[in-house]
Amino acid sequence: MIIPDSTMLAAYMLEKFTWIMENVRVNKKTMRANLDRTGGLVFSEHVLLFLVENGFSREAAYAIVQGAAMEARRTGASFRDLLAADARLRTRFPKGDLDALFDLDAHFRKIDFIFKRTLGRRN
Repeated sequence: MIIPDSTMLAAYMLEKFTWIMENVRVNKKTMRANLDRTGGLVFSEHVLLFLVENGFSREAAYAIVQGAAMEARRTGASFRDLLAADARLRTRFPKGDLDALFDLDAHFRKIDFIFKRTLGRRN
C-alpha cells in the first residue's frame, strides 16, 4: 500500500503547491523591511565569495564573515559596518567595494534569465 498512498500524497502536495503559487501575493514593502531587519546578514554569502575571489583563503574569509555575523546578531550592530571596520578588509578594499556587496539589485540582474531557465520558454 505504500506506492498508492505515496502517489496520492504527491498529487495532493502538487495540487496545494499549485494553488499557493497561483494565489501568492508579494508585498514589496514588507519583503524589503524583512530583509532590512537582518542588518545585512542576507549578504554574508556574497561577501564570503568576494573575499575568496580576492585572495583570502576560504577559511580566513569564513572566519571574517562568521565573526562579523555573530557580532551583528549578538549586539544588533550593522553587519556592513562591522565588516567596514575590520582592519583586514579596510586596508585591502576601498569602502565602495564593500558597499557594492550590499546592493540588493545585484541579486536581481539575471532574474529574467533565471525564470526563463527554470520555468522553460513559454510562447
